Amino acid sequence: MIAAKRYAELWRFGNEELQNRTHPRRIRPDGRMGRILHAGATLEIVAQGRVIRSVEAASAKAGKLRLQFDIPADASQWIAARVTAFNDAVAHTSPVYVLVDGATFADRSQLRGLVEKRLKVLDFVAERLRDPKFTRSYPPGEVDLFNASLDEARRLYLGKL
Repeated sequence: MIAAKRYAELWRFGNEELQNRTHPRRIRPDGRMGRILHAGATLEIVAQGRVIRSVEAASAKAGKLRLQFDIPADASQWIAARVTAFNDAVAHTSPVYVLVDGATFADRSQLRGLVEKRLKVLDFVAERLRDPKFTRSYPPGEVDLFNASLDEARRLYLGKL
């Protein structure tokens, strides 16, 4: 089973590491929905945030959705499965990170927007830390520690640009 990280239970890649950039590996995603979510209506395979394959169930009685196809390992990427049920519930697997030639799987074209989104979250948290109604129960020095963590996170995000 291959994954650069430990998220490969759904994906069957064999026992080899991805060395050859053009050698396809067989991916066998298998989407099932439990009774609590009812039957799956749609199974999607998502790579780098884009749906690359999907299948729809013929009816709500279909208990299993399956896709099998080859995907070439020509670039590092993350791959996940997403199932949407007939009752609009959504389940999403953890991603499998495929690293090819040690390259990052980050999509550089989306990086600025993602960093800006994360910086807004940090700004929101920092604003809450300035408001005593949210911090009055914190022990002395706690807000300073949180702010230092926010500053470090901000520095790391900006360093990605």
